[in-house]
Amino acid sequence: METKCRVEEEEEEEKIQKEICSGISSLLSPPLSLPPWTELPDDVTINILQRLDVQEILEKAQRVCKTWWRACKDPSMWRVIHIESIVLAFFDPHKLEMMCHEAVDRSQGQLIDITIVDFATNDLISYISKRCSHLKCLSLVRGDFLSQTFIYAFENFKELEKLQLLLSPIFPEDIEYIGNSCRQLKSFTYCCSDKMEKSCALEVAKSMPNLHHLCLIGDMMTDQGLEGILDRCLHLESLDIRRCFNVDLQGNLGRDLSAGVEEGSYNEAQRKSPNLRNDPSLSPSPPLPKLQPQETIPIQKIQSLLCKIIEDKMFFSDAIELAKMAENL
Repeated sequence: METKCRVEEEEEEEKIQKEICSGISSLLSPPLSLPPWTELPDDVTINILQRLDVQEILEKAQRVCKTWWRACKDPSMWRVIHIESIVLAFFDPHKLEMMCHEAVDRSQGQLIDITIVDFATNDLISYISKRCSHLKCLSLVRGDFLSQTFIYAFENFKELEKLQLLLSPIFPEDIEYIGNSCRQLKSFTYCCSDKMEKSCALEVAKSMPNLHHLCLIGDMMTDQGLEGILDRCLHLESLDIRRCFNVDLQGNLGRDLSAGVEEGSYNEAQRKSPNLRNDPSLSPSPPLPKLQPQETIPIQKIQSLLCKIIEDKMFFSDAIELAKMAENL
C-alpha cells in the first residue's frame, strides 16, 4: 500500500515538473506571429517614429523590436532633430549633449534642421558643424556661448538658409562674421536675453543682403540702422523690430514709411522714395485702408506698426489696427 502511494506521488511530481518545463519553454520561445507593426514599410515606420522626441527614441522606441531598432538607425530618421530639456527638475545637460551627439552621428551628414533648447555649448555647435555641412536650419535657444569656437563653427555651414539665435549678447562683428560665412541665409532671427549695448543692424545689412525674413528683437538700432537694412536687404518680405526703442522715425525715413501707409502699400512708398529702393522681386502687399491726414501723430504709439513690415497674411490686420489708432488721435 505504501509502495503504491509512493509511486502515485512520484508520477504526480513528474507530471507537475513537465507542466512547469512546458510553461517555461512557451515563455522563452518566440511568438508564432510577429507584431502587426513590423509589416509596415520602412518609410512609414520612420515617419511614425519621427513624431517622438529624441529621448523617447533613444531610450525606449528603438528597444521595442528589431524592426524599430533598424528604423532608428536609418540616417533619414535624423534629418530633423529637436532636442530640449522637457522637465527642468531632471535637467541633465551632459546627458542631453550625449544624446545630441548620438543623433547627429546617426544622421551620417544628412541632418538639415536642428533645434537645441537650453543646453547648447560652443563644443556642441563645433561638433555639429564638422559632421553636418548640409545643414539648412539652425535654432539655438538659451545656450551658453563664451568663446570664438561658436562663431568659427559657422564657416562649415555654407548651405545654411535659416538661423534663429535666442540667447545672450553677441558682438556685432560676430554677427557680421556669421553673415559673411553663410551667404545663403534667407531668414535671420536674433533676440538677446539681456540688454544689448550695441546695435547689429548695420552688420546685418552689410553681410546678409539675401534675407527674405529678418527679426531683430530688442536691438539698439536707430533710424540709420533701419534705413541701412531697407536699402541693402532688397529681398525682404518681413521685418520684425519689436522692442527697438531707439527707432523714432523722425526724419525722411519716417515720412517715407508714413507715405507708404497712406498710399496703401509699402511697395508704393518704395517706388516714390529714393530712400526706399524698389525691388521687383517683392510681392505686392494687400491694399490698406486709406488714413485721414493728421497734422501731428504720436510716433511712439504707432512706430512699431509702421516699422513692422510683415508677411501678407498678417499685414492687413496690422494696417486696420493702425487705421483705428489714427482715427482716435
